[in-house]
Amino acid sequence: MLAILWREIRLHYTKPYWLIANFVTPLFYLAFFGVLFSNAINTVTFHGSEFSYLHFFIPGLIAMQSFLSWSHTLALVNLDRRARVLEVISMSSTHLDEYFYGRLIGTQILVIIKTSVLLGIAVIFFNFPVRCVYSIVIFVLLLIISNCIWFNIGFILGFLIRTEDIRDIVMQLITLPLTFLSNIYYPVESLTGILRAIVYANPLTHATTVIRIVLLINGSIQISSIVILSIYFTITIILVYIGLHKFCARLE
Repeated sequence: MLAILWREIRLHYTKPYWLIANFVTPLFYLAFFGVLFSNAINTVTFHGSEFSYLHFFIPGLIAMQSFLSWSHTLALVNLDRRARVLEVISMSSTHLDEYFYGRLIGTQILVIIKTSVLLGIAVIFFNFPVRCVYSIVIFVLLLIISNCIWFNIGFILGFLIRTEDIRDIVMQLITLPLTFLSNIYYPVESLTGILRAIVYANPLTHATTVIRIVLLINGSIQISSIVILSIYFTITIILVYIGLHKFCARLE
């Protein structure tokens, strides 16, 4: 597992493409959507309190960093599958469950570092409030749970998808709709009908909500959001287990 973890860390911290994607792109989002939009949108109401749009957007941007781990995971697992790296691993002393945990831990480390950098910049340069140490601890735990869900989804799809064309189409069809059908960029409490149902079925909405509550108002976390995230977490873990089991059985 340590070899897989080291491979994951080297990939994300030594390759220029991944460094730009992981650390430069989020800062662009912060500058473009957060700073520029805050000039047009003065305040946003969230859970009965008013916040500047910039402060409202920052927790959403942090949640998005966890969400985007699904596409990175999909791309890398799918590449390993098509290059038959997974077959080699399954026949060596390193088992596929070690491959899974090595990638998961590497992704968790990456997401925590990315979001810590974002949060630090927000606190230093944009006066973003950090309520207490308790908020940070709960925030990290929520981030880990959220990232597990997205990592599992990317891992499952990386196993299932067989060609680069389908992989790219799936990434486009999932990333943009889930991003904009959530509350990352705007409050969604006033939505009604089918659109509201779609938005609230999106796990990204609930991940963003609980992170926003913890960071902005240090309030009680919505039980409904935790329950929904737990359901998604359980389902994805079961699907990963089934997928690994079937893949190993096919090789025997």
